[in-house]
Amino acid sequence: MNRTPFIFMAILLLLSTAMKANAQTDAVYSQSLFNTQLANPAYAGTWSGTGYMMNIRRQWIGMEGAPSTQSLTFQQQHFRQNAGWGLHILNDRLGKERKVSLLGDYSYRIETNWRSWLYFGLRFGITGYRNNLDLYNTYDPNYDFDPAFQGMIERYLIPNFGIGFLLQSDDYQIGFSVPRLIQLEYSSDVSRLNTYSELRHYLLSGSKVYRLSYHVFIEPSIRLMLVRGAPLEINPSLDVLLYPKFWIGGFYRYNESAGATLQWVFSRNMRFGYIFEFPANRFSRQQFGTHEVMFSYEVNFTRNNRYNFRFY
Repeated sequence: MNRTPFIFMAILLLLSTAMKANAQTDAVYSQSLFNTQLANPAYAGTWSGTGYMMNIRRQWIGMEGAPSTQSLTFQQQHFRQNAGWGLHILNDRLGKERKVSLLGDYSYRIETNWRSWLYFGLRFGITGYRNNLDLYNTYDPNYDFDPAFQGMIERYLIPNFGIGFLLQSDDYQIGFSVPRLIQLEYSSDVSRLNTYSELRHYLLSGSKVYRLSYHVFIEPSIRLMLVRGAPLEINPSLDVLLYPKFWIGGFYRYNESAGATLQWVFSRNMRFGYIFEFPANRFSRQQFGTHEVMFSYEVNFTRNNRYNFRFY
């Protein structure tokens, strides 16, 4: 029996109890099932052919200035060169802040044995950031306006790099990535107020698929995220696949939120997913939860037109 996935899952659990962390700046998604490539460039090219994915997330419904994120992802596998590549367009909004990113991924795979592949991923991207401090309403009884909130923060064509590693087979997946390696800070030219920083995010994830019967599978998984200025994020989840049409499951983000996941596999090349996430902290009465939808489409599976169901 192949013990590789069990060894890696044990390492993940040990790290979740041993790691310490010091705020989050990258776009947040509820489940890596919907956004693995955005978190890890090594995932590019893991599908059978060419894939497209659209993801829309509305966070903390009912709160003014709540985060809103939209992404469009493309990936393609090159069979002869054991390589893959992909692109992202990411639009992220939080309050008065606007951030647009264009990211490119490249991955190369090597076969570790007849059942698994090891992928190495590289990312290069550019980001545009805008935040008009004059639009904020401040409340200070000593001032008609807050002198810190003056001016505009605008940065264009901000470069960054990322790396990722992925060990994948038909029924398990282990990944580690740093989507942004360069740490940057931006401040107003007038007040020198810093409102945005690009910090390194360290992501570690693992999942394993178990067959309960011919038509029923379960997939436990865990994802850890470490970033300076924030506590370690621990995100365990459990999904059930009613083969070959429905994924249904739940997840928990430690001390933050919990949610339910649904994915409908229309056909071998089309999927739709929906997530509802609700807060599990003191902010539960101030919002109406988070909604996230995903749509993916795949074409050109293999040259001989064979099709294997994709768990990841």
